[in-house]
Amino acid sequence: PPRFEEVTPAHAIEAVPALLDQAKADFAAFEESVEPTWDGIFERLRELTEPLGYAWHVTGHLMGVKNSDELRAVHEELQPKVIELFTAMGQSAATYAALESLMSGESWAELDATRKRLVEKELLGMKLSGISLEGAAKERFNEIQKELAELSTAFSNAVLDSRKAYELVLTDPADADGFPETLRQTAAAAAKANGHDDATAEAGPWRISLDGPVAGPFLMHCKSSALREEVYRALVSVASSGEHDNKPRIDSILSLRREKAELLGYSSHAEISLASKMAEDVDSVDALTDELRDAAMPKAKEDHSDLVEFARKQSGDADLELANWDIGFWAERMRETEYDLSDEELRPYFPFPKVLEGLFSITKRLFDVNVVPADGEVQVWNPDVRYFRIQNSTGEDIASFYLDPFSRPADKRGGAWMDNLIGRAPQADGGVRLPTAVLVCNQTPPAGDRPSLMTHREVETLFHEFGHGLQHMLTTVDVPQAAGIESVEWDAVELPSQFMENWTYHEETVMGFAGHFETGEALPKDLFDRLVAAKNYRSGSGVLLQLYFG
Repeated sequence: PPRFEEVTPAHAIEAVPALLDQAKADFAAFEESVEPTWDGIFERLRELTEPLGYAWHVTGHLMGVKNSDELRAVHEELQPKVIELFTAMGQSAATYAALESLMSGESWAELDATRKRLVEKELLGMKLSGISLEGAAKERFNEIQKELAELSTAFSNAVLDSRKAYELVLTDPADADGFPETLRQTAAAAAKANGHDDATAEAGPWRISLDGPVAGPFLMHCKSSALREEVYRALVSVASSGEHDNKPRIDSILSLRREKAELLGYSSHAEISLASKMAEDVDSVDALTDELRDAAMPKAKEDHSDLVEFARKQSGDADLELANWDIGFWAERMRETEYDLSDEELRPYFPFPKVLEGLFSITKRLFDVNVVPADGEVQVWNPDVRYFRIQNSTGEDIASFYLDPFSRPADKRGGAWMDNLIGRAPQADGGVRLPTAVLVCNQTPPAGDRPSLMTHREVETLFHEFGHGLQHMLTTVDVPQAAGIESVEWDAVELPSQFMENWTYHEETVMGFAGHFETGEALPKDLFDRLVAAKNYRSGSGVLLQLYFG
């Protein structure tokens, strides 16, 4: 595994160019003598690209979890050169000819279904990489590929910087009235870390950032509509003005994608996107979207009118109209009233260590594997990162993973994701290289002497990402290009993760791990029942939100 504690941006600037030169030389030799066989194409390509791919993969991973000005500068310098090589490989006439020869040759019948599918996917990939372009069109396509990659990185950096630049420091205890204990702890800890040495959860000051575990609960519990408006407007206008403005980048990305689609003979970027996915075509995606929208819209309107009625009754203002920054606040009040349930009531029963135990327990029950803590066996990029091994029922290692659970707005991008750091592959000595996954979440961090107390949504997210990890780690496929999540269509890759989420509403599973972080008391049965009952609360609005993202 990478020596994460020792890796610096200087290592990338030293290693990547050397590996690039080696890969270029090896690829030139490959093109000279490519054999139209599976091993002659796929195995040779894997051998010559893996060292560079691995180094670049680690660099990209650190951009997401340990971002810094130095690393950005290095990434910006190296990215065009890496893209140039991989674009050239995707446009190799020698590779394309060898693949076509393999498909039409006698050895085609001997290939299994997995390898045949990979050959077909590779040919499609080369088409999408501009294999058929020549002259000025090819040059322009390659320029677009570089520009799009640079714009994407700059976009992410601007979002991170814009979120990091915002803060609202509350000093008046009245402004924190109604804050749950977790939010008080988290916001006071943030204030302490940002120059307010005397900050306490009880007396403040409290630092409100745009970080999910702070901004989300703030919008749900802050009683001041004016303060909610300020934070809401900051959230929805991240990276949209001043030095971090992403608007010009968005315009450029859209126009470059359109131009790229036209060069490749597609009518839109959406068509290119779907070329390698399960969904048939743009029309079928639009039809499904419309179908879902038609089903959800009446329910969402009902959700909203119910919420307005509730807010008017509770506030005593018969003419109250809800602005966007009021929705979360009143929706949480209504959920507390209708289901006698709030995130904050559940949190104490979902301490992170117990949730992990529960996740590993259901994994053992379903897949007959053991998750074994292995902290300290490898280097990590932050002290909060955990490392685990997965063993089969006979105690043999079959995979490993890193888990980076908590939000770190200073250097870690938001959201949650799984990354396939190392893939399963047969070795020359007859052994197998074991897969390693990286699971990243942005859940509420520990505060003071309290562990991370998770919302149910955060529990769901952890189970979700672990589902992706399991698909990568439990693979038994010995073709590296198809092992784990490799070559799985993007709209199919969500199935195992969605499957794992369901266990967070499964009574036996949840009751098995949910326990109060101070007393150890089990989650009361009626609280679990209310959680399940509230599962579809405002589901019409939730579906519309997802369609809006789509």
